Amino acid sequence: MTESLTQRLLRTVLEGDPLDDELVNEVAASPDAQAEAVRLVGVFAQLPGDGARVAEARLDQLLDAVSLVAVGHIVMSDVAQPAK
Repeated sequence: MTESLTQRLLRTVLEGDPLDDELVNEVAASPDAQAEAVRLVGVFAQLPGDGARVAEARLDQLLDAVSLVAVGHIVMSDVAQPAK
């Protein structure tokens, strides 16, 4: 059985799997995955305990990486378009 993007996102955040470029690129390319990540930030913020804070920090790292990839895509698309 193949893991969904949401399952991979949760496993990475909850189990501390290293962030890989493939996951970051997939989340950056999927508005649904980005919305899910933002929703998870809210969920983790409401949970008590150190584990929730660790998961929240990992999710922040993932969102930072996704933001950098998204900005790179925007910059590259602007460069590829001819000036008007």
